[in-house]
Amino acid sequence: MISVLPRTVKEQNGLRPFQKETLDALQSTAHLIIVEAPVGSGKSHIVRQITDKWNGAVVLTYPTKILMDSQRWALKNDFPGSIMWPEETGIPQNNAPTIFYYSTDALISFIKQQKKDYRIDKSELLDTVLHQQFWASNRNIMVTSPDVLHLLVNQKAYRGSQRMLSFLNGSIVVFDEFHLYVGLKNFPRLLDNLFEIGIKKVILLSATPVFSEELQSLSDKYKTCRIDFKDSVGGENDKIFNYPLTLEFVNCRYTKRDDLMTVLQQYIPNLPKPTAVILDSVFRLRHIMPSLKQVFSNQWNIVEYSGFQKDSCSLDDRTILVGTSSIEVGINMVFKSLITEASYWTSAVQRIGRVGRFCEGRVIVLTTRNMEPYISSKDTILRDELESDILKSALKDIKMTHVCGDMFRGDNYPFIVYDLDSKRLSTYTESIFSMYEPMKWINDWQSLSIQEKEERLGKYVNNDSMISDILLKDKLFPFWGAIEGRLRNKYERVSVHAEDDELTILCEESNMRYDFEKGR
Repeated sequence: MISVLPRTVKEQNGLRPFQKETLDALQSTAHLIIVEAPVGSGKSHIVRQITDKWNGAVVLTYPTKILMDSQRWALKNDFPGSIMWPEETGIPQNNAPTIFYYSTDALISFIKQQKKDYRIDKSELLDTVLHQQFWASNRNIMVTSPDVLHLLVNQKAYRGSQRMLSFLNGSIVVFDEFHLYVGLKNFPRLLDNLFEIGIKKVILLSATPVFSEELQSLSDKYKTCRIDFKDSVGGENDKIFNYPLTLEFVNCRYTKRDDLMTVLQQYIPNLPKPTAVILDSVFRLRHIMPSLKQVFSNQWNIVEYSGFQKDSCSLDDRTILVGTSSIEVGINMVFKSLITEASYWTSAVQRIGRVGRFCEGRVIVLTTRNMEPYISSKDTILRDELESDILKSALKDIKMTHVCGDMFRGDNYPFIVYDLDSKRLSTYTESIFSMYEPMKWINDWQSLSIQEKEERLGKYVNNDSMISDILLKDKLFPFWGAIEGRLRNKYERVSVHAEDDELTILCEESNMRYDFEKGR
């Protein structure tokens, strides 16, 4: 057991030093502002201050829908007179901003409200969104995801919408948790295109920044200001933002499901609830959930939060939330304890940051590494020591090619998936082929007519609203195909080869090849 001491932050006149540095940088000549600060230290407060002080529009991007929802309602609370589009229309009061909520789900909901459906073409769908909004304020905030910006900017869907061009011109764009995107080829291109259309500044926020060659080249290309936390570190009389933790490293071959289940059965009963269990792999989660429910569901409420499924729940002393990397940045909830797999130091830091934000917490870190050389004989450490001297030294760097199935899709290839066992229809990226063995598949989905797509989906679900939503998503982010299959017993590596007119998925161990045609 290791005791991790609380972490504090300096504050003067309502601002922490790194927050003030960031706001001061708005008045500088820097185009790219990179802010590194720990989980829970107050990066969200920077966003509030920016929206209050910047004269132009502000675009706030978040990697998950739940973060977007959390931030838009926080903004609504900060600006009571604001209008939240598309749910509200009218004129903001008391110089409050108009807040435009641009998630994929919000776009689909609004399109349906306008009595439009998936039978019209993509340009008309986007025109419905971009021209129907009511620009009734001199202060405008857009809350969105990199997905939507990718759609509007990288895919040139903003062309023909002078309103959107006017909105983006002269604005600030903030990317929260930007470390999730830096290895994706479309993210640097997105930043380049944003500057090209007149963005004044881009602000990148993260507790665990990772710099790819592409991002470094952007930093060299545009004048950059980098802000860290070192001058904000507080003393014992300053404000606590990370409460004490009791932490234990447990050696576990967690890729072996039996070994993982043994450890979970040992630790879960004795941890204070609510508890978060975070796994590296949604494939492993899908396999282990039935066992967890069989063992623990009589005593606790077992819920899932992953790219496949996000159960709604209230966290209480009966809740065990089992999830994947979505939890790292997607949930701002009060967990009293955590069990997490730890392959990469960035993920470990982010996950441990989910605990100890509002009260003391317990953390169990599952690792295949021998941590003794990094811990020495210490039984009490600082939070900075844990993150920099132990986790960053002992664990691997993040895989720059990995991104969760429900995060930025600018570099991914989406598919429709029907699980033959659970009878559930969902959507996921090409990594579905690593987890599911296809029994049947539609390789010419993009060439099918609307009626043919309706008929195919109707075989899977008897739900017109769900079919409508999937086909609207298909208009915005075209699916490459549809598969029906079962969860594999063993994870299989896949490689993807994209050509102008075809996408090929190769399964390396079974030597299966799946070809999907691009629509004309």
